[in-house]
Amino acid sequence: MPYFAPRDQPVFSPVVKIGLPDLICLKSAGSKGRPPFGGCGAEPGVAVSKFKLKRHRDTTPLAASLPTRQEDRRPILQPAGHPPMTEVTSDVFRLAMAHFATGVAVVTAEGEQGEQGATISALSSVSLDPLTLLICVNRASATCRAVEHAGRFALSILSREQEAVARHFALPSGGKDDAVPMHRHEDGRLFVKDALVEIGCTVVETLRGGTHEIFLARPDHITMNSRADAAPLLYFRGSFSLSG
Repeated sequence: MPYFAPRDQPVFSPVVKIGLPDLICLKSAGSKGRPPFGGCGAEPGVAVSKFKLKRHRDTTPLAASLPTRQEDRRPILQPAGHPPMTEVTSDVFRLAMAHFATGVAVVTAEGEQGEQGATISALSSVSLDPLTLLICVNRASATCRAVEHAGRFALSILSREQEAVARHFALPSGGKDDAVPMHRHEDGRLFVKDALVEIGCTVVETLRGGTHEIFLARPDHITMNSRADAAPLLYFRGSFSLSG
């Protein structure tokens, strides 16, 4: 004989967490006035009248798994054990991006005041069709003005032995001299001697990115160092790395 809860007892049993793979299987008894699941005075998972409830393996009350405070309902943005998030400022942004290790290159171009050059780490391939790369140069620099004037530039990717070259071209224009060994390509572009890679480029588009100009360029010719032990100069966390 099915068991039904007396009228003076609650008609709902403790809520049971139901998983989608184990949804409640019901067969209607066709009777009127009977509470669902046979009055829920019976234990979940026990056949009551012609209703049947399949118990999910996890029988923890659903109410116990729900957040009880508004603060608990907020998404977790910082995983436990990680350092606290920092307010984004220009210094913090610069420090964060310094953790992205890059190669180092020297870009040179002939402007109205002669040859100019600068050390850069903002260099990337963009497309294989058409062949395109980009460099970013400070808009206030003489090198940027030279690239804009010439419409082309020479790109020398430095080897790990050329840290002194990188430091030299990182100086302001007035602090540079002719101490760095250079050589001129037959097309007139000036490259760092013994660089890891030399790429002669023609500017195809110029974009403005805050304090910098972004030059999209087409490579016209490429020369790679044939030394088997050649390795790149790396820039990481604000300093040059000789590993590679």
